[in-house]
Amino acid sequence: MNYEIVLATNNQAKVQEIRTFFKDYTVTFLTLDDLKLKLKPKETGRTFLENALLKAKAVSQHVNKTVIADDSGLQIDALQGFPGVYSSRWLEDKTYEEKNKEILRLMHVHKNRKAQFTSAIVILYPHKEMRFFVGTTIGKITRDIDHHPNGFGYDPIFFSDELMKPFSQASIEEKNTISHRGRAAAKLLQCLLDKRLITKIKAR
Repeated sequence: MNYEIVLATNNQAKVQEIRTFFKDYTVTFLTLDDLKLKLKPKETGRTFLENALLKAKAVSQHVNKTVIADDSGLQIDALQGFPGVYSSRWLEDKTYEEKNKEILRLMHVHKNRKAQFTSAIVILYPHKEMRFFVGTTIGKITRDIDHHPNGFGYDPIFFSDELMKPFSQASIEEKNTISHRGRAAAKLLQCLLDKRLITKIKAR
């Protein structure tokens, strides 16, 4: 029987990444939509970890299951780490196409294009034990928007130094090997295995 975990997000792209990462393990991820929960936790924290914890706690009040929450964002050296924790809330009424165009406009005068994505994942068990995991990935801001259909969020303007291509051109499997969320999820996976809550599905 699969171990059930509630994902504290309505972002279907995040859900797909997490489900793909754990596809070979005995775990089932439930979304807020699956549970018919209409929640939008306030993200008032000063760090990714604080925001992830706020989201996990908000959802855990409504379910008697293990909850995981992720908060992540893009940090640009030349912009002093901006947009950072405001990555999803910045220009909230705009599309990511428009956000990406604005980032490129702000970066137009900067030679330093270095940037990183950071992800903080919190797991909160029904008995209130909590663990957290952080992952980062390094790259640079491109000079143009890449319109490959794989990309979402800021992926179309983030060139991965490890994949040597924009995140938007990477498959989910490729991205999970080196992405910020993939690295945090790998630590989460090891925690779940160590606690013997899940196992690897045996090949038939």
